[in-house]
Amino acid sequence: MKRHAYIGVVILISLTDVAHADNWSAWRGAAGDGVAQETNLPVEFGSEKNVTWKTLLPGEGNSVPIIWDDRVFVTCPIDGGAIRSLICFERNTGEQLWRHDVPFPEKETTHSDNPFCSGSPTTDGERVYASFDSAGIFALDFEGNVIWQRDFGKLAHVFGTAITPVLYHNLLIIHRGPGEPTHIVGLDKKTGETVWDTPEEGKNHNLWGSWSTPVIYRAGDHDEFALSMPNVLKGYDPNTGKELWRCDGLEPVIDLSQEIC
Repeated sequence: MKRHAYIGVVILISLTDVAHADNWSAWRGAAGDGVAQETNLPVEFGSEKNVTWKTLLPGEGNSVPIIWDDRVFVTCPIDGGAIRSLICFERNTGEQLWRHDVPFPEKETTHSDNPFCSGSPTTDGERVYASFDSAGIFALDFEGNVIWQRDFGKLAHVFGTAITPVLYHNLLIIHRGPGEPTHIVGLDKKTGETVWDTPEEGKNHNLWGSWSTPVIYRAGDHDEFALSMPNVLKGYDPNTGKELWRCDGLEPVIDLSQEIC
């Protein structure tokens, strides 16, 4: 579903100063499990109820805002994706502090319910990272200065993409897909240099695709990350990108070599 062209930070029922609330540094939180440690949060919302501020965005998008201390970051497409932006707001007031725009005039397919820049940014408290799909991957400091950027080429899928970077120690892990090409890359978060690059099967087809974000977890004495791909769930070594295991997954994929009626 398209989100409305504004974002709002809610006040806590306990009236705790939002500047002292927990950070939400990534999509589904720092642990990637969607669990917040805050308590006494409001459970009812309205146009004015439990809303501290609202601010207009320059376009519609599905990106989830992330929070670090007094900053709120969100990605947003402008002019139908011809410009892709990372926007920073002041957490307590909603004032826009800066906006970094990346022009991308080339034509790119997506679905009407999936605007460009659907992937959320992520942060380690020093830099904020964002993928603008075919327009590249960017790391900026908290003042909006570009630290590094990478261009891995154009992605193509009839339903578009939704790429959210994931941090693991000194790595930024990104699942780029689901069309052609599809691959998972591990980048040095400080320099953007490629540490590993794992190719995966991709198709630009309406019955094929994965928009899954890597989930990192502990398995015995080591870390892994899981990724749901078409018809299969896979586990990988986050240090090397090597596939460790696989099992049957969701949504059986039909034989795309057969004619579809």
